[in-house]
Amino acid sequence: AFLKRDWKTGVWARTKLLEDTGTLAKNTANRNGRVFGDAKEKGDTDDGALEAAEPKKHPRTRKRREREEEGGLAPDGGPMSAEDVAVSTEPSLVLVQCEIASVALADGVYTRSFEGNGVIMHHDPRGTGLGLVAVDRNTVPVASCDVTITFASYPHEARGRVAYLHPTHNFALVRYDAASLPAEVQNATRAIRVAEATTGRRSSSGTTPPRLAPEPLVSRGDEVVLVALSSSTMRSMSRTSTVTDATSSAAIPSADIPRFRAVNEEVVSLDTDFGYAFGGVLTDAAGRAKALWASYAKPADGEVRDLVRGMPWAPVSDAVTQILEWKRRERETSRKEEEEEEDESSRRRVVYLLDAEFGSMPLAKAADHGVPSAWIETLLRADPVRRQALTVASTVACTGADDVLKGGDVVLEAGGRAATTFRAVEDAVAAAVAAR
Repeated sequence: AFLKRDWKTGVWARTKLLEDTGTLAKNTANRNGRVFGDAKEKGDTDDGALEAAEPKKHPRTRKRREREEEGGLAPDGGPMSAEDVAVSTEPSLVLVQCEIASVALADGVYTRSFEGNGVIMHHDPRGTGLGLVAVDRNTVPVASCDVTITFASYPHEARGRVAYLHPTHNFALVRYDAASLPAEVQNATRAIRVAEATTGRRSSSGTTPPRLAPEPLVSRGDEVVLVALSSSTMRSMSRTSTVTDATSSAAIPSADIPRFRAVNEEVVSLDTDFGYAFGGVLTDAAGRAKALWASYAKPADGEVRDLVRGMPWAPVSDAVTQILEWKRRERETSRKEEEEEEDESSRRRVVYLLDAEFGSMPLAKAADHGVPSAWIETLLRADPVRRQALTVASTVACTGADDVLKGGDVVLEAGGRAATTFRAVEDAVAAAVAAR
């Protein structure tokens, strides 16, 4: 039997195990009506008192439905919690396993098996059939490997192939055949939504055209949600964290044995995370990706240690756009004769970089390196947060950068604009290539 408390006398009485649902609904309505009636009888017409007594309702407007579909609201109409964000992000997460054969081991690859989280960047099973997964290069270090992708959206494993290894940034893109996936996986899986920023003043209609935010998408003090997959259970984990730093260089030192290391890259640090064993993605409160939570291989005392930090999203988006452009050219060239008629530049797959490694120096020390005070003021106005100047750490021998730049040089401009970030230099190089 259950015990029920009389709302008039406060006495608990035994009741039947099952009570008529209509009676329960009627009693609930009477109690609610008595509460609201008492407030009115007492002459308490204060809006705040009535709001406290009445349960709050969230009208299901068209705008709210759109926000729910986009993941901006929880089902109850309130802001999304870390659990809600994990649920909305899970269809875009995968576990990537990389196995390297002994004959394919290259210098600097310190083990044969790697495993880490990946994020689906492109999923088009009914169009091009292409799927792309972004993963850090401490999970996919080389192209000569066997890749297995395990989807979090639906229990399924698929084979993958390395499609892109960035030479300086800590990410790789792995492709899979989205068209050959079972229908359940095709429907349950989706590409991650990327956070956008609005710039400029609002128009009279109250809207501002969105665009990809200038780097970084994440700023110091921002509250973000870290979402990751557990490799043992394939269940998502999430927690809300605060960004403590979003503008520091990765500063991965050179190893005794030559191996890939991230250079010219800023990283995001959090106050709390899941530890060095988990990668994933950083999102905002609506589940939109803001940075890849990546694992870095950092040499220390003759060993390789894992370091997890947030990696800016812009280079990953640029690489995905480049691969889709390459695929578009392949589709346009369907016959061998047409391929032969094309010029070679249209078939090349080239990543343009400035063959130099940069470091950073506080503006307070720039005067000691011969930087005029006028330029220090210019760099400070251009970037009051970083308050730094770029310096040339090294260049690749026998390249154009080696002819122009020397170690210790201070970079003031790139592409005709004051340059204080690695991204500014990369954008200047991309603009120069596009103008050729």
